[in-house]
Amino acid sequence: MKALRPSQFQEKQTQIKITSTNKMVNNERIRLNMTKAKNQQLRFQIDMLRKELTSSKNECGRYDKSIKKSRREAEIQNKDYQAVSKIAEETNNQIIALQAKTEDEREKFDNEIQKL
Repeated sequence: MKALRPSQFQEKQTQIKITSTNKMVNNERIRLNMTKAKNQQLRFQIDMLRKELTSSKNECGRYDKSIKKSRREAEIQNKDYQAVSKIAEETNNQIIALQAKTEDEREKFDNEIQKL
């Protein structure tokens, strides 16, 4: 800067500072807009994840209800099976007892027939 007067020199310095500051402001605006865009994308992703979470919770709730219902049905089926098994065992025992009694009576009958 050749022989500039002090006021011209200060004016030139001020212009340089203004230009530099304008560039910095523009760069910061660009960064701000990029940050806002990224923020908006993240908000959208968060909303989607919240919807998925709600949907998953609802689905898990339905599975829990289904499992509880199936468990109750299985318990009822087990109780019914145990009761039927007990009755079947008692019936088999009665059949065996009747077969034994029939065999005894047959032997007695055969013995009486032989005596005659």
